[in-house]
Amino acid sequence: MIQLSAQARQAMLADCTKRRPEEACGLMLGSMDGDEAVIRRVVSMENVWPVAEERLSRYALDPLAQMRAEQAAVADGLDLVGIYHSHPRGPAAPSGFDNDRAWPRYTYIIVGFEDPANPAPRAWVLDADGTFQEHQIKLANEAE
Repeated sequence: MIQLSAQARQAMLADCTKRRPEEACGLMLGSMDGDEAVIRRVVSMENVWPVAEERLSRYALDPLAQMRAEQAAVADGLDLVGIYHSHPRGPAAPSGFDNDRAWPRYTYIIVGFEDPANPAPRAWVLDADGTFQEHQIKLANEAE
């Protein structure tokens, strides 16, 4: 299960909606409790995929910006638990491109826009066999 704070969910959806038609991307920060990710904060990152026209269906994070964000998170007692990105014109399911770039253990939330008025986030974790497994998203109680 993936616990997602309401504030992080709202920020993620706003970022993905604002950056359409390009793919949005960002970091998810929080903690791991066994196999459960607790996402407390998201950090929007610039999509630096090298071919601008391909940013409609591809994303890349700037490694230096990612490193700086992770360092700031650690200073705040948070860890990188995953990455979010959007599928601006499609479902919130991993593509072959997503599968090729994913790392085991991290949570990947994909925000799909099959219905643009109701963006749909879904969470995925790559298993040891290299297959994405869907995980339920639960809105976390901010007091926890």
